[in-house]
Amino acid sequence: MAEKKKVAIIGAGISGLTAGIYALKAGFDAEIYERNASVGGLCTGWYRKGSYIDGCIHWLTESNRGVLNKLWREIGAIDENTTIFHYDIYNQACMGDTTVNFYTDPAKLEKELLSFADGENDRRLVKKFVKGVRICKHNALTGGKPFHLWNAWNKFRFICKILPIIGVVRNYSKLSTREFVAQLKSPALKYTFSNTLVPDEYSLFSLMSTFGGLAHRNSGTPIGGSKAMVERIKDKFLSLGGKLTLRADVESIDIENEKACGLTTSDGQCIKADYVIAACDVHFTLDKLLKGKYHIEQIDDRDSNKKHHPTYSMMLLSYRTKKDLSKIVHNRYVKCPTFNVLGDDVDVIYLKHFGYDKTIMHDGYTIVQAIVTTTESMFDKLAAMPREEYAEFKKQLSETITDRIQQTEGDRYGELELLDVATPLTFTHYVNTYKGTFMTYMLTPNIKQMILRNDILPVKNLALANHWLMVPGGVPIAVMQGKFAAMTIAYNDKHQKD
Repeated sequence: MAEKKKVAIIGAGISGLTAGIYALKAGFDAEIYERNASVGGLCTGWYRKGSYIDGCIHWLTESNRGVLNKLWREIGAIDENTTIFHYDIYNQACMGDTTVNFYTDPAKLEKELLSFADGENDRRLVKKFVKGVRICKHNALTGGKPFHLWNAWNKFRFICKILPIIGVVRNYSKLSTREFVAQLKSPALKYTFSNTLVPDEYSLFSLMSTFGGLAHRNSGTPIGGSKAMVERIKDKFLSLGGKLTLRADVESIDIENEKACGLTTSDGQCIKADYVIAACDVHFTLDKLLKGKYHIEQIDDRDSNKKHHPTYSMMLLSYRTKKDLSKIVHNRYVKCPTFNVLGDDVDVIYLKHFGYDKTIMHDGYTIVQAIVTTTESMFDKLAAMPREEYAEFKKQLSETITDRIQQTEGDRYGELELLDVATPLTFTHYVNTYKGTFMTYMLTPNIKQMILRNDILPVKNLALANHWLMVPGGVPIAVMQGKFAAMTIAYNDKHQKD
């Protein structure tokens, strides 16, 4: 019996673990090399003083049904023991004494938004938005197989799937949420649409499609959090015979005659492999693992035009409280006195609590997070700081945000104990993500979708598996690209034999 070929996978995030599972199913030996002491990449959580802090999933696309749901179940992310939590109110926009609830039920949402409408034009815009949400129960994602391997039947089925939303895509992918807000008269509605789910530079279609999943109970949140979910995927990988090496810092992908043949770790270990899957940030792969020898034109074009292709990250402050938060909406955008963060004025804090998930409460504590969106320029300023200045910045930031929460919220969240302060530098430090980003390029209006092949680089036996291969990225794209990378290698291996 012929010896199985080995696939070496760099990174044990969602993409890497998924790639490993499908490589094993395709008949390869698979080993994942992860620089950290645990799996997950950006899809993770961590502990402070015994309390679990979730760092990723706000909602899981197709958590109940659909092609992606089948994929989640195949890799073990969701199983018969997984409970999915669904929001009745996803978020609340709070501006002084005015509170607007963004219900996930379209009828309730429409009634709520119309109650704040100022004039017939506001009413017309609200109804159009909610109509789009109702239509967007269908999404344009597919977890079947890589796009470059599609046949005519695959294309036909996909067209049939997205046919109901083509009109919404055509009308609202050309309009940013910010431009939509400019058409509204009501201050409450302007504030609400400017502060919900995604930055207002995104196309309005992005907001509609996201709420479409929430509205149709198909974008719930797995109880137990991101870390528990990714541990289930790891267990699936290992149960199939996969190998996992933690604390393995890969220094480079080894290439001979334009063919990947293994990898080298930072301690000098050379690992031979028949195929390599780089399941890590695309910029890190190109600049570090491949030493800048290769470029992807579509990535370079977007990086050189950040006006139309911006990326974002966040400041994430995590607290814990003993107070019962069961009566408080889990996601709230709170207007507060203006403060400055690295040259940008901030007057809204996104407050999130995890009181819906009793399984991650520790000793009666509930985690509360304060989130401030950041830009690339803010990352650059942080990266240029000496260590002492950076530590002082985090200290001052935490004091300022804690003060703003107390000013605006009083005792709503009880006595808050600060546990952790994460910045864009934190995410880059742990998972090598580009400038701290947790998504990829923003889907701004009139921007052509970017879909890259897993074997786009001119290096044989090398595949990429990361969410940068299809904007706007995120967990759904990461899991798809992990599967697609393994399928691409399996297809190319068979083709080479022929």
